[in-house]
Amino acid sequence: ELEESKYGDVISSLTGPIHKKSQIQKLWLRSRCCMLETLHKIVQKRN
Repeated sequence: ELEESKYGDVISSLTGPIHKKSQIQKLWLRSRCCMLETLHKIVQKRN
């Protein structure tokens, strides 16, 4: 499911250069959220 949305973002960013900046921001925010979730899980496992 995550892989599909990733490729969808890549395709839409390639087909719509006007929205490229917002797509990059969305991808960056998403990857940042994933990182925070992963860190949160690691911290929970330690405690």
